[in-house]
Amino acid sequence: MISVTISQREALKTRHKRILVCRLKLGNVFYFITNDDLPVLFGGYTYQPSYLKDVGEIELTGTPKTEDTNIVIDGTDSVFFGLIQSQNWMNQSLIVTSLVYDADNTLILSKVAYDGLISDFDISTNGEYELTLKVSSIWKDFEKNSGIKTNYQSQSRHYPTDTAFEHSARATKASPWGKESTTRSGGGTTDYYSKFDLVQP
Repeated sequence: MISVTISQREALKTRHKRILVCRLKLGNVFYFITNDDLPVLFGGYTYQPSYLKDVGEIELTGTPKTEDTNIVIDGTDSVFFGLIQSQNWMNQSLIVTSLVYDADNTLILSKVAYDGLISDFDISTNGEYELTLKVSSIWKDFEKNSGIKTNYQSQSRHYPTDTAFEHSARATKASPWGKESTTRSGGGTTDYYSKFDLVQP
């Protein structure tokens, strides 16, 4: 159960609209997207419409969510396909916030629905063009079950006593995670574009 004021509780009993906004970081840049059909101004940033397609099993509760979830982003214009394959994405921040508006389109409630770190991704070009991000809650003990998808800085942050990366230069077995990606959104040279200005200071 989430904490709300008396006025918010009364407003929620009337006709209202709920939308989701998502702030994610790729490389050193934050991107702001929403599942609404129109741009959403919130917290001083403009969230670009129609990019956020699905946020998995997320609901507002009074306790932090600790399980992984999948965030699905529309890839019709290929902009995020290019970003995810060219920018650092591992352990980058992703926050989903739920916004509730009354019948007059006045914001009556805003709550963080999910706060996590990107841990994997999948690109789909079969039928619908979608980018699915697997996100691990910041409240969960961050642990990889198989494979190494991290770097020295993030490994040190989560496992301060682990020195494996210091010896990696002497490793003789190939590391498949360092290979160039074989996933492409199209043949030849692709220019990634968007009809929206996703990047904001």
